[in-house]
Amino acid sequence: MQPHPKLPDFDTLMRLSRQDPNAYETFRTQLLADAIADCPPRHQKSMQQVLMRIEMARQAASTPLEALVFATRLMSESMNELNDALHQLQDELANLHGLLVLDRISNNSRGARPRQMRGGETHGT
Repeated sequence: MQPHPKLPDFDTLMRLSRQDPNAYETFRTQLLADAIADCPPRHQKSMQQVLMRIEMARQAASTPLEALVFATRLMSESMNELNDALHQLQDELANLHGLLVLDRISNNSRGARPRQMRGGETHGT
C-alpha cells in the first residue's frame, strides 16, 4: 500500500476545479484509482463497479447536487445490504450455537465422559 498524498483543503480543490477543470478531474481520477488500488484485491472489482455506477450517475446528473443524492442513495443501499448480511450471519451463528448446545446436552445425557481440557480440568457441559 502506498501512502496517499496529502489531500488539499476544500478551497484549494475548489479553486483548481474552477481554474483548471481538467487538472482537477485528473487529480480526482488518480485519487480514486489509488484508493481502489489500496483495497484488498478481493474487493477491488466490486469497488471499481461501484465507482463506475457513480461516474455514470455523475455524467447523467443535471446538477452536482443530483449526483450527490445518487451517490448518497447508493451508499445507503450498500449499508442496508451489509446490515442484512450481518443479521443473516448472526442468525446462522445463533443456530449453530443452539445445535452445539443441544449436541453437548445429548452427549451428556448418554453418559458421555467429560472432555479433558487444558490444565487437567474436565468439561461436562
